[in-house]
Amino acid sequence: MADEIAQVLAMEVDGVKLVFKASLEVAEFLARALRALIRSSKEDIEKGKEKKADKDLHSAGEKEIKDIFKLSEGNPPQALEIRAEDFDEIKKLAEKKGLHYAKAIDFIPNDGLTPILVPAQEAVVWSQIYKAVAGKRLEEDKKVVSEYDKNINEEMEKVFNCKSDEEREQTETKIENLQQAKSEASKWVDYGENIANTEDATMTIQDYIRQSEGTDFEKSPEVAIAEYKKGVEIGAKISAKESLQPIRDKNYIPKSKYMFYVPDTGAIITRDFEIDADIGVAYSNYAVKTQDGEIYRCSDKNMTKDKWNRTELPKLMDKAGVLEETQCRAFNTEEKLKAYLEYHGKIKSPAQENVEKQLKEGNEVFSSAEVKREVLNAVSEQKKGFASATVRNESVELVCDPKILTRENGRLCMHLSDDECITFAKISDECITQNGMAKFCIDNKSDVTFIKETARAKTLINISPIEAQQKIKETLNKNTTMAKDTTNAIAPNKSAGRR
Repeated sequence: MADEIAQVLAMEVDGVKLVFKASLEVAEFLARALRALIRSSKEDIEKGKEKKADKDLHSAGEKEIKDIFKLSEGNPPQALEIRAEDFDEIKKLAEKKGLHYAKAIDFIPNDGLTPILVPAQEAVVWSQIYKAVAGKRLEEDKKVVSEYDKNINEEMEKVFNCKSDEEREQTETKIENLQQAKSEASKWVDYGENIANTEDATMTIQDYIRQSEGTDFEKSPEVAIAEYKKGVEIGAKISAKESLQPIRDKNYIPKSKYMFYVPDTGAIITRDFEIDADIGVAYSNYAVKTQDGEIYRCSDKNMTKDKWNRTELPKLMDKAGVLEETQCRAFNTEEKLKAYLEYHGKIKSPAQENVEKQLKEGNEVFSSAEVKREVLNAVSEQKKGFASATVRNESVELVCDPKILTRENGRLCMHLSDDECITFAKISDECITQNGMAKFCIDNKSDVTFIKETARAKTLINISPIEAQQKIKETLNKNTTMAKDTTNAIAPNKSAGRR
């Protein structure tokens, strides 16, 4: 989405006229994104029995996205992100004032905010309503922070009366977890104050769509929407280490009280949340089924964030077969998890399906220039993804004896000798070749670290993928443990590195 000289561009989708200002490169993606959004909402409206299919365009309440564009009368609609707890109240107040809205795709799920699109001329009123409700929520958030302060002070007084080191450590742990909970709750205070101090709480349609960066929608809006209609939630991936951090403030717990993490490679990790009755902070229990069929369980209860990251998290990642930077999708319901596992990467856009149908029937392939563009765009985005990965990342392929690989502390460790090893936080395309060698790729995001231990010191040096490849060849060639990969990989789903 690089910036160029902005131009005013107009287009029409399903009878909806769109006019917006953007560079040609951005405009091309915006056109595809808006077309996909407009065609996404009609089925959503019809699914909910409680949402009446309203033929009157101007009656208040929920509409299709294309209706919001029509009501905007040629101007781009505005987007508004609403605290999930406040959504019903704001909706009722808005409908009393005769306002309209359409639920939009949540490109940042699990952040506590619900996005909607509103007609351009109603944006000011929507903003005023939200600011008023957010003001009341702000006072409640401040009370939560004050309560944490009170509990922190009470625990700090207990420190001076501890009778043993163990009791002191437990009290200090409670204090640190309360401070983390306070820090998390304070983010909502900051958010509320920002809403209160801004003149306009809405955002442009361009800024809303920009939130799709890093998601499948950015790669192909058409395919992402086709999956979305099957229940696949759209969202970006984050690393395993970032995903599995302790959460202490109860306002960050999903309604389901569960989270499911699906890594690119490795086992699914289940997380359930509970509240510590002693000090009122949240804690999590984790479970994962290992390759050996073992159900491994652990918890971050009564544990500081630092201790969790040093002790239990590395064990959990090793059991799940993931590395620190292994990318994961997170879902807060079992239904979303099942939809992702069943449909993600297996659904084609309506245009692609139509092309295949026409080919089978021997008819003209492209029914219109628009359909042709949509299909070719989907294909070009896939090719662009492969090409850009090569350009952006210094990708290096490594081949070695799997016996020298272990997974330790959330990293893949390659033991070069008794006192030297190289560790990786992220790898890709791991497999076992036909002649039994381990093969995988590393790049600039792999956080490659060379470690040398002596009797006097332990040295850690960050090195590049190329330097790692050279170091591995130099060391392993001496020991004749390195072998050339002369065969095709045959086991792409088998992970490199024993656990």
